[in-house]
Amino acid sequence: SSLPPTPAMLDYLYNPTTTTRTTTTTTTKPTLDVHATTSTAVPLRYLSTLLGNQSLFDSATRFLHADLCPQTAIEYLQHAELYEQRKLKAVCVRILAERFDTLKITWFAKLPPPLMVKILHSRYFTREMDSLAVCSKIASYCRCQSHKIDRVILLLLTSVKVMPIVCPEEALFLLRMMIRLGFMDDTVVDQNNRYISSKERSLYERCIDAAPVVVQGVIDSLCGKEGNNADNPHGNHYYHGGRRKTSRQTKNACGDYARLPPQIKVDLLEYALARQQKREDGTDKQYRRIIDGVP
Repeated sequence: SSLPPTPAMLDYLYNPTTTTRTTTTTTTKPTLDVHATTSTAVPLRYLSTLLGNQSLFDSATRFLHADLCPQTAIEYLQHAELYEQRKLKAVCVRILAERFDTLKITWFAKLPPPLMVKILHSRYFTREMDSLAVCSKIASYCRCQSHKIDRVILLLLTSVKVMPIVCPEEALFLLRMMIRLGFMDDTVVDQNNRYISSKERSLYERCIDAAPVVVQGVIDSLCGKEGNNADNPHGNHYYHGGRRKTSRQTKNACGDYARLPPQIKVDLLEYALARQQKREDGTDKQYRRIIDGVP
Protein backbone atom coordinates (compact mmCIF):
# COMPACT_ATOMS: atom_id res chain seq x y z
CA SER A 1 0.00 0.00 0.00
CA SER A 2 3.06 2.26 0.06
CA LEU A 3 3.70 1.81 -3.68
CA PRO A 4 1.28 4.51 -5.05
CA PRO A 5 3.05 7.43 -3.31
CA THR A 6 6.55 6.24 -4.26
CA PRO A 7 6.82 8.18 -7.57
CA ALA A 8 5.75 11.42 -5.85
CA MET A 9 8.26 10.78 -3.07
CA LEU A 10 11.12 10.19 -5.53
CA ASP A 11 10.21 13.29 -7.55
CA TYR A 12 10.30 15.30 -4.35
CA LEU A 13 13.59 13.87 -3.13
CA TYR A 14 15.37 14.40 -6.48
CA ASN A 15 13.95 17.84 -7.24
CA PRO A 16 16.33 20.84 -7.38
CA THR A 17 17.25 21.73 -3.84
CA THR A 18 18.16 24.76 -1.84
CA THR A 19 20.92 24.66 0.76
CA THR A 20 20.82 26.48 4.06
CA ARG A 21 24.07 26.73 6.03
CA THR A 22 24.58 27.75 9.63
CA THR A 23 27.71 27.74 11.71
CA THR A 24 27.04 24.17 12.80
CA THR A 25 24.76 22.55 10.19
CA THR A 26 24.00 22.43 6.50
CA THR A 27 20.36 21.74 5.51
CA THR A 28 19.27 20.73 2.02
CA LYS A 29 15.61 20.51 1.00
CA PRO A 30 13.59 20.60 -2.24
CA THR A 31 12.28 23.96 -3.41
CA LEU A 32 8.79 22.57 -4.21
CA ASP A 33 6.17 20.72 -2.16
CA VAL A 34 5.59 17.04 -2.77
CA HIS A 35 2.86 16.24 -5.27
CA ALA A 36 0.43 14.70 -2.77
CA THR A 37 -3.20 13.65 -3.17
CA THR A 38 -5.91 12.57 -0.76
CA SER A 39 -4.91 8.95 -1.43
CA THR A 40 -1.15 9.47 -0.96
CA ALA A 41 -0.77 12.13 1.74
CA VAL A 42 -0.89 9.76 4.71
CA PRO A 43 1.33 7.08 3.07
CA LEU A 44 3.83 9.85 2.26
CA ARG A 45 3.90 10.87 5.91
CA TYR A 46 4.47 7.23 6.83
CA LEU A 47 7.33 6.86 4.34
CA SER A 48 8.91 10.13 5.45
CA THR A 49 8.95 8.85 9.03
CA LEU A 50 10.64 5.62 7.94
CA LEU A 51 13.25 7.61 5.99
CA GLY A 52 13.71 10.22 8.68
CA ASN A 53 12.93 12.98 6.16
CA GLN A 54 11.24 15.80 8.09
CA SER A 55 10.83 18.11 5.09
CA LEU A 56 8.88 15.41 3.19
CA PHE A 57 6.68 14.87 6.27
CA ASP A 58 6.02 18.61 6.60
CA SER A 59 5.24 18.95 2.89
CA ALA A 60 2.71 16.10 2.94
CA THR A 61 1.19 17.48 6.15
CA ARG A 62 0.70 20.93 4.60
CA PHE A 63 -1.28 19.32 1.78
CA LEU A 64 -3.30 17.24 4.26
CA HIS A 65 -4.25 20.31 6.31
CA ALA A 66 -5.46 22.12 3.21
CA ASP A 67 -7.31 19.10 1.85
CA LEU A 68 -9.01 17.80 5.00
CA CYS A 69 -12.80 18.32 4.95
CA PRO A 70 -15.89 16.13 5.63
CA GLN A 71 -15.74 14.56 2.15
CA THR A 72 -12.04 13.64 2.31
CA ALA A 73 -12.04 12.81 6.04
CA ILE A 74 -13.56 9.40 5.25
CA GLU A 75 -10.49 8.32 3.25
CA TYR A 76 -8.07 9.99 5.67
CA LEU A 77 -9.72 8.12 8.55
CA GLN A 78 -9.17 4.77 6.85
CA HIS A 79 -5.54 5.60 6.11
CA ALA A 80 -5.00 6.87 9.66
CA GLU A 81 -6.31 3.53 10.95
CA LEU A 82 -4.09 1.58 8.54
CA TYR A 83 -0.91 3.54 9.31
CA GLU A 84 -1.69 3.91 13.04
CA GLN A 85 -1.70 7.71 13.04
CA ARG A 86 -3.77 8.24 16.16
CA LYS A 87 -3.91 12.04 16.21
CA LEU A 88 -5.09 12.20 12.61
CA LYS A 89 -7.64 9.46 13.33
CA ALA A 90 -9.06 11.44 16.25
CA VAL A 91 -9.31 14.61 14.13
CA CYS A 92 -11.10 12.75 11.32
CA VAL A 93 -13.57 11.14 13.71
CA ARG A 94 -14.38 14.54 15.21
CA ILE A 95 -14.92 16.18 11.81
CA LEU A 96 -17.19 13.36 10.63
CA ALA A 97 -19.14 13.25 13.90
CA GLU A 98 -19.70 17.01 13.96
CA ARG A 99 -20.69 17.14 10.29
CA PHE A 100 -22.55 13.84 10.02
CA ASP A 101 -25.64 15.63 8.75
CA THR A 102 -23.71 16.80 5.67
CA LEU A 103 -22.24 13.40 4.75
CA LYS A 104 -23.50 11.58 1.67
CA ILE A 105 -23.96 7.83 1.73
CA THR A 106 -21.66 7.50 -1.31
CA TRP A 107 -18.85 8.96 0.81
CA PHE A 108 -19.03 6.47 3.68
CA ALA A 109 -20.65 3.41 2.04
CA LYS A 110 -17.34 1.49 2.12
CA LEU A 111 -16.23 2.62 5.58
CA PRO A 112 -15.52 -0.43 7.81
CA PRO A 113 -18.23 -0.85 10.49
CA PRO A 114 -15.87 -0.41 13.51
CA LEU A 115 -14.89 3.04 12.20
CA MET A 116 -18.54 3.98 11.62
CA VAL A 117 -19.27 2.97 15.21
CA LYS A 118 -16.49 5.29 16.41
CA ILE A 119 -18.07 8.20 14.53
CA LEU A 120 -21.60 7.55 15.77
CA HIS A 121 -20.49 7.11 19.39
CA SER A 122 -18.07 10.04 19.40
CA ARG A 123 -18.81 12.73 21.97
CA TYR A 124 -18.82 15.17 19.05
CA PHE A 125 -21.66 13.40 17.23
CA THR A 126 -24.36 15.84 16.11
CA ARG A 127 -27.18 15.14 18.54
CA GLU A 128 -29.28 17.97 17.11
CA MET A 129 -29.57 16.23 13.75
CA ASP A 130 -33.00 15.07 12.63
CA SER A 131 -33.47 11.56 14.09
CA LEU A 132 -35.30 10.29 11.00
CA ALA A 133 -32.44 11.45 8.77
CA VAL A 134 -29.94 9.66 11.04
CA CYS A 135 -31.98 6.44 10.77
CA SER A 136 -32.18 6.71 6.99
CA LYS A 137 -28.40 7.12 6.69
CA ILE A 138 -27.65 4.27 9.08
CA ALA A 139 -30.07 1.93 7.29
CA SER A 140 -28.51 2.81 3.91
CA TYR A 141 -25.07 2.12 5.38
CA CYS A 142 -26.27 -1.25 6.73
CA ARG A 143 -27.42 -2.20 3.24
CA CYS A 144 -23.97 -1.41 1.84
CA GLN A 145 -22.10 -3.24 4.61
CA SER A 146 -24.61 -6.01 5.41
CA HIS A 147 -22.01 -8.77 4.87
CA LYS A 148 -19.69 -7.19 7.48
CA ILE A 149 -22.27 -6.34 10.16
CA ASP A 150 -22.88 -8.79 13.01
CA ARG A 151 -25.29 -8.63 15.93
CA VAL A 152 -23.00 -6.54 18.15
CA ILE A 153 -22.24 -4.02 15.40
CA LEU A 154 -25.92 -3.67 14.46
CA LEU A 155 -26.87 -2.89 18.06
CA LEU A 156 -24.07 -0.30 18.26
CA LEU A 157 -25.09 1.32 14.96
CA THR A 158 -28.74 1.48 16.01
CA SER A 159 -28.21 2.35 19.67
CA VAL A 160 -31.02 4.48 21.10
CA LYS A 161 -28.40 7.16 21.91
CA VAL A 162 -27.51 7.37 18.22
CA MET A 163 -30.85 6.56 16.60
CA PRO A 164 -33.68 7.25 19.07
CA ILE A 165 -36.34 6.93 16.36
CA VAL A 166 -36.71 4.48 13.47
CA CYS A 167 -38.11 6.02 10.32
CA PRO A 168 -41.15 4.13 8.94
CA GLU A 169 -39.50 3.47 5.59
CA GLU A 170 -36.69 1.47 7.22
CA ALA A 171 -38.61 -0.36 9.97
CA LEU A 172 -39.26 -3.56 8.01
CA PHE A 173 -35.72 -3.64 6.61
CA LEU A 174 -34.22 -3.40 10.12
CA LEU A 175 -36.58 -6.12 11.37
CA ARG A 176 -35.47 -8.39 8.55
CA MET A 177 -31.83 -7.65 9.33
CA MET A 178 -32.40 -8.59 12.98
CA ILE A 179 -33.89 -11.90 11.83
CA ARG A 180 -31.03 -12.57 9.39
CA LEU A 181 -28.48 -12.02 12.16
CA GLY A 182 -30.24 -14.50 14.40
CA PHE A 183 -31.90 -12.15 16.88
CA MET A 184 -35.06 -14.24 16.73
CA ASP A 185 -33.37 -17.64 16.97
CA ASP A 186 -32.49 -17.65 20.66
CA THR A 187 -34.07 -14.37 21.69
CA VAL A 188 -37.70 -13.53 21.24
CA VAL A 189 -40.31 -10.97 21.83
CA ASP A 190 -42.96 -12.30 24.16
CA GLN A 191 -42.83 -13.50 27.75
CA ASN A 192 -44.34 -16.94 27.16
CA ASN A 193 -41.49 -18.84 25.57
CA ARG A 194 -38.82 -16.34 24.57
CA TYR A 195 -36.32 -13.84 25.93
CA ILE A 196 -34.79 -10.79 24.32
CA SER A 197 -32.03 -8.55 25.69
CA SER A 198 -32.85 -4.96 26.58
CA LYS A 199 -30.85 -3.55 23.65
CA GLU A 200 -32.43 -5.97 21.20
CA ARG A 201 -35.88 -5.29 22.62
CA SER A 202 -35.28 -1.54 22.28
CA LEU A 203 -34.49 -1.84 18.58
CA TYR A 204 -37.37 -4.26 18.01
CA GLU A 205 -39.87 -1.98 19.77
CA ARG A 206 -38.65 1.09 17.89
CA CYS A 207 -39.18 -0.78 14.62
CA ILE A 208 -42.65 -1.97 15.65
CA ASP A 209 -43.53 1.55 16.77
CA ALA A 210 -42.49 3.01 13.40
CA ALA A 211 -44.01 0.31 11.22
CA PRO A 212 -47.80 1.04 11.25
CA VAL A 213 -47.52 3.60 8.46
CA VAL A 214 -45.73 1.11 6.23
CA VAL A 215 -47.93 -1.80 7.27
CA GLN A 216 -51.04 0.21 6.42
CA GLY A 217 -49.54 0.89 2.99
CA VAL A 218 -48.82 -2.81 2.51
CA ILE A 219 -52.38 -3.73 3.51
CA ASP A 220 -53.83 -1.10 1.16
CA SER A 221 -51.64 -2.40 -1.66
CA LEU A 222 -52.57 -6.04 -1.05
CA CYS A 223 -56.27 -5.15 -0.79
CA GLY A 224 -56.10 -3.02 -3.93
CA LYS A 225 -57.18 0.16 -2.16
CA GLU A 226 -56.54 3.46 -3.83
CA GLY A 227 -55.92 6.89 -2.39
CA ASN A 228 -54.22 8.05 0.76
CA ASN A 229 -54.61 7.48 4.48
CA ALA A 230 -54.15 9.77 7.46
CA ASP A 231 -50.70 8.43 8.32
CA ASN A 232 -49.45 8.40 4.74
CA PRO A 233 -50.87 11.49 3.01
CA HIS A 234 -48.70 11.01 -0.07
CA GLY A 235 -50.30 7.69 -0.88
CA ASN A 236 -48.71 4.47 -2.10
CA HIS A 237 -49.77 4.59 -5.74
CA TYR A 238 -49.47 6.75 -8.81
CA TYR A 239 -50.98 6.66 -12.28
CA HIS A 240 -49.15 6.18 -15.55
CA GLY A 241 -50.96 6.04 -18.88
CA GLY A 242 -54.28 5.81 -17.06
CA ARG A 243 -53.19 2.67 -15.18
CA ARG A 244 -52.68 2.46 -11.43
CA LYS A 245 -49.08 1.75 -10.44
CA THR A 246 -47.60 0.80 -7.09
CA SER A 247 -44.58 2.83 -6.01
CA ARG A 248 -41.19 1.10 -5.74
CA GLN A 249 -41.11 1.93 -2.03
CA THR A 250 -44.41 0.12 -1.50
CA LYS A 251 -43.24 -2.88 -3.54
CA ASN A 252 -40.10 -3.11 -1.40
CA ALA A 253 -42.19 -2.84 1.76
CA CYS A 254 -44.51 -5.62 0.54
CA GLY A 255 -41.50 -7.83 -0.15
CA ASP A 256 -39.99 -7.14 3.29
CA TYR A 257 -43.32 -7.78 4.98
CA ALA A 258 -43.92 -11.05 3.11
CA ARG A 259 -40.59 -12.45 4.32
CA LEU A 260 -41.23 -11.72 8.00
CA PRO A 261 -42.04 -14.60 10.40
CA PRO A 262 -45.73 -14.98 11.34
CA GLN A 263 -45.22 -13.87 14.97
CA ILE A 264 -43.67 -10.57 13.91
CA LYS A 265 -46.46 -10.00 11.38
CA VAL A 266 -48.94 -10.47 14.23
CA ASP A 267 -47.07 -7.90 16.35
CA LEU A 268 -47.05 -5.43 13.46
CA LEU A 269 -50.74 -5.89 12.69
CA GLU A 270 -51.80 -5.68 16.33
CA TYR A 271 -49.82 -2.47 16.82
CA ALA A 272 -51.18 -0.97 13.58
CA LEU A 273 -54.76 -1.82 14.61
CA ALA A 274 -54.24 -0.40 18.10
CA ARG A 275 -52.84 2.80 16.65
CA GLN A 276 -55.73 3.07 14.21
CA GLN A 277 -58.25 2.54 17.03
CA LYS A 278 -56.53 5.14 19.17
CA ARG A 279 -56.68 7.66 16.33
CA GLU A 280 -60.36 6.92 15.70
CA ASP A 281 -61.16 7.25 19.40
CA GLY A 282 -59.43 10.60 19.44
CA THR A 283 -61.33 11.75 16.37
CA ASP A 284 -64.63 10.62 17.92
CA LYS A 285 -63.92 12.49 21.14
CA GLN A 286 -63.02 15.62 19.20
CA TYR A 287 -66.25 15.26 17.18
CA ARG A 288 -68.29 14.87 20.38
CA ARG A 289 -66.75 18.05 21.79
CA ILE A 290 -67.80 19.94 18.67
CA ILE A 291 -71.35 18.54 18.85
CA ASP A 292 -71.66 19.27 22.57
CA GLY A 293 -70.65 22.86 21.90
CA VAL A 294 -73.52 23.45 19.49
CA PRO A 295 -76.26 25.57 21.24
